[in-house]
Amino acid sequence: MSDKIVLFPTLTLSKAMFDNKASQLEKDVQQYVSKDELANLREAFDVARKDWPIEAPELPEENKHYSFKR
Repeated sequence: MSDKIVLFPTLTLSKAMFDNKASQLEKDVQQYVSKDELANLREAFDVARKDWPIEAPELPEENKHYSFKR
């Protein structure tokens, strides 16, 4: 049975490599958008999300652990 297990390769990044990629991504984003614009977008997103409906899987009666205990 163990010969049927497919191991997926993992990507390992050192902290220095990760920090380098993160700082490069931040520079790329800042090239197109200012920090104030990002903050305004985040605030607008948070306000809009307050009005989003709760989806059925998030309701307690749709939770399998909850519904089996009835």
